[in-house]
Amino acid sequence: MNDKRKSERGIAAPLVILLGLNALLIGAPYLYPGTPPSDWYKGPLIDPVSPYSAAGGVRMLGVALAAMMDLGLVFAFIGFRFVRRREKGRGAAMMVVLAISGVLSFAVVEGGLRAYLSANVKTMFMPDAHLNWRLVPHLKGFFNVVGEEYVTTNSLGWRAPEPPKTPDPQALRGMLLGDSSAYGLGVEEPRTMARELGRDLQAALPDRDVTIYNAACPGHTTHQGLKLIQRNDKRLDPDLVIVAYNNDPALEYFTDREREAEAGRLKGLQEVLYHSRLFIILRQVLLGAMRGYALDWEDPSEVHREAVDGKEMKNRVPVNEYEDNLRQMAAYAKKADFTLVFVRMPVNFDVERFVPRFYDERYPAALHKVADETGTLIVDVHERWMAQGIHDFLPGHIFHPNAEGHERIGRQIYRALKERGFVPKNAPDAPDDDADGEREEAAPSVEGATPLRFGASSITPLHTAIGEVLARTDIAAKHGFAVEVEFFERGDEQARAAGRLDATFTTEVPAIAFLEAHPDWRVVGSTGKLGRIALLTKDPAVNAVADLRSKRIGVPYDSTPHAHVTRWLEAARLAPGADVALDDIGMRDLAAAVDDGRVAAIGTWDPWVTDLTGQGYRTLESMPFYSLMILRDGYLQEHPGAAATYRALLADAVRYARENAEEVMPWVHERSQIDAATLAAVLRSSGQWGDGPVDFTVPPEALTSLRQAYAFLHRVRLEDVDDDEGWKALVAKFETPPGSAAAP
Repeated sequence: MNDKRKSERGIAAPLVILLGLNALLIGAPYLYPGTPPSDWYKGPLIDPVSPYSAAGGVRMLGVALAAMMDLGLVFAFIGFRFVRRREKGRGAAMMVVLAISGVLSFAVVEGGLRAYLSANVKTMFMPDAHLNWRLVPHLKGFFNVVGEEYVTTNSLGWRAPEPPKTPDPQALRGMLLGDSSAYGLGVEEPRTMARELGRDLQAALPDRDVTIYNAACPGHTTHQGLKLIQRNDKRLDPDLVIVAYNNDPALEYFTDREREAEAGRLKGLQEVLYHSRLFIILRQVLLGAMRGYALDWEDPSEVHREAVDGKEMKNRVPVNEYEDNLRQMAAYAKKADFTLVFVRMPVNFDVERFVPRFYDERYPAALHKVADETGTLIVDVHERWMAQGIHDFLPGHIFHPNAEGHERIGRQIYRALKERGFVPKNAPDAPDDDADGEREEAAPSVEGATPLRFGASSITPLHTAIGEVLARTDIAAKHGFAVEVEFFERGDEQARAAGRLDATFTTEVPAIAFLEAHPDWRVVGSTGKLGRIALLTKDPAVNAVADLRSKRIGVPYDSTPHAHVTRWLEAARLAPGADVALDDIGMRDLAAAVDDGRVAAIGTWDPWVTDLTGQGYRTLESMPFYSLMILRDGYLQEHPGAAATYRALLADAVRYARENAEEVMPWVHERSQIDAATLAAVLRSSGQWGDGPVDFTVPPEALTSLRQAYAFLHRVRLEDVDDDEGWKALVAKFETPPGSAAAP
């Protein structure tokens, strides 16, 4: 009995010590002082709640170290049981056991940390050995609450597709470097400047596969940009690099170079250690403790260049280093043989309280100076926007363009590249943004012809065919028109172009928005049914709309599919936003959202409904959709009788397209970049294709859909309007009464 008690006391003492050590490792971090509010200074841009911040990681570190200690003891105990029987070399064997135990416990804890961090993503940023910080790789639809945009990243932490392991010499690869302005804070990825530029370049170079990789990261400066060029030159082998930064003059407690020096000089070792999440968290906690975080918080609007708590504020990148970074980029571009573009991003001087901390006139002057010295192409977005009095595209922030601003920047870069000869002179022109909202002068008449500025969809097959026929044949001249055709992929693009158009097509929800925003336009007919809108899924567990409860649906917001998806959900007694989550996803990116598991179903329309149905998607609900033909009232006043002549022109264009399909279909394919078989199938299902007469009557079914679109749009806008009176006012804009003959 005494031996048993001694044995129990012998075991109890180590257990008490072990429990005490565990309590110390797990409990001590709760006494950690944490960090001061740090949302406005940029280095490193790691949210305090992040496990990669000093405050957010210290508790996780305590648990990890405790687990590593416990596992190490367990592994060592198991190993010692086999070693203690050895007669010789017991000491050396025990050292080997300790080493193996340490490696095994580290491997298990590291694996557990990685699994936990992958499943519990709280921030889209993490430290980086070279760049100070970067976007977390392999994000899948992470919702960034700061910008309210969804973020998906590749293995490099870029908001872009995965680069190929071996670059295709026939492809065109571009690389966008910048900070949050270029990254697209608050903008969904399909509408960023990188994607807009990529679309324009793809249209200009249809025989090459064009990708603009968005390597921009919020908070970065040219300090990181230069390293990104050097690190990714070999893997990406870019043909084009765009440099678009605003952060270099920002005031901080450290310059970027000082912050990098603080990280230590053992760069080679750090590159290896940074592969460990445990090391990163340990490093962040230790640095936080070393710095002390004794800085008093001050209202950032009051911080200029004065010292704060004994620490002087400095430019993130001093202006001389900024010039040197730009020169090195230019030299590297010549060495690696790629086209370099400097972009002066816009600054909103209306946000006066932030301007002193982020803007310094020496930096744009230096950008122009280096561009002139090195012969680098420079695109001065700020100068153009300020000359046009644009403030709406930088809503409430000093330099974060909204989606429309990104489109304009992408187009401005494209136009500059075309002028420089980067793309052929005969390539399509990007629309020249009419920023002040005033209409451009009408195109001059050609030999007495009536000028007509016509807008058409680049993705709706029937509309694209009509636009291409008007642009490429002499049908317009036969009807006395001199037509200029402009193509649009989205309804919002078309609506913004109203000031430079005389006539166009529009569909349901965009039609309501267009006619209400532009009361000086009138409906003169309808091209009829254009295809189908559908709610599609590949999820084997979803066989009806009701099965989507607690799931996510992807659909472009404020679109016709959005309206009908909402109606279908409500018919199934599912409340959007409560029973079902709706994600705002661009039309061309819906299939990718299904493939990566972000959504269970998508709301889309033709040609994608037809295309995806052939790829394993099932239809939960569907219905036809329709379009309206609209003309500007002023145009009708200037050209009496133009409505009837216009309808006759479009009828001839439709007949030409369907009678000469072998000639016209390649034009439509080239414009839309959509599979030819899909285009043909959608056209066969449209109301105007086939052998029947061309009929531009507004069908009763179209009126029903328009009425539903009207109610939907006012509901999502939370507008308190008289539906009946508002609808009557809208129908009064129909130049040809609904249901009456509208064809010539």
